[in-house]
Amino acid sequence: MKKNELPFCLIKFSKERKYLESFLEKGELFFNSTESFNKLEETNKEQGDENEGAEWIENVCLSEVKCNHPTLGEFKFKPDPKTPWKLTQFNHNYLTCSFFIITTKDFENTDIIKVDEKMLKFGEHAIIIKNPKIFLDNLVEALELEDVDYSARKVEYKNLKSDGRIEMNPFIKKLEHKHQNEFRIIIKNQLKPKLIKIKDIDKIGEIVTSKYIVESKWEVTGKKPAHNKA
Repeated sequence: MKKNELPFCLIKFSKERKYLESFLEKGELFFNSTESFNKLEETNKEQGDENEGAEWIENVCLSEVKCNHPTLGEFKFKPDPKTPWKLTQFNHNYLTCSFFIITTKDFENTDIIKVDEKMLKFGEHAIIIKNPKIFLDNLVEALELEDVDYSARKVEYKNLKSDGRIEMNPFIKKLEHKHQNEFRIIIKNQLKPKLIKIKDIDKIGEIVTSKYIVESKWEVTGKKPAHNKA
């Protein structure tokens, strides 16, 4: 996030309430492998992402493909020139954990925002972290105790269908997921899923239904100029 952007709250959705209860009561936060999201794309396009773990993507149109066989010789075929081909280089060397985030930036041009109902695809249950600063401070403390290399920030959403090569990193996702307002934490150079224990979640978190989240109006009141004139 930028220096002038402050978080109001973090929200984590889940299909299983028991995982949110473990997070609330024991501070257990699960970091999953990137490949699991590639596979999930087939059954849940909201949670799944075919680009997870990509180092780069290249969208091209192939004019001709040539094949050489040691005995049958050479043959060629021409793909449909209007059909784009997508080449992807993967490097599944990190774990990831995500939250929906609401920040001051969301209220730059409006006083009221709504969470997209597509977020219901993430599950029927949710936990609201009401004090993001305390949570993030405690998260950093927990990660440093684990002696892992980590990074955390808001996701940037881009058009990943444009022609040519697109350089990727764990904090770039496709425009189609922009409504997810994702804040992501990654643990680098790890392949196996991992549990991190964070203190005091029960003091700053509350479990609610996902329906409550999407049906609520998130409103900011009492806006004031950043700098009062003398």
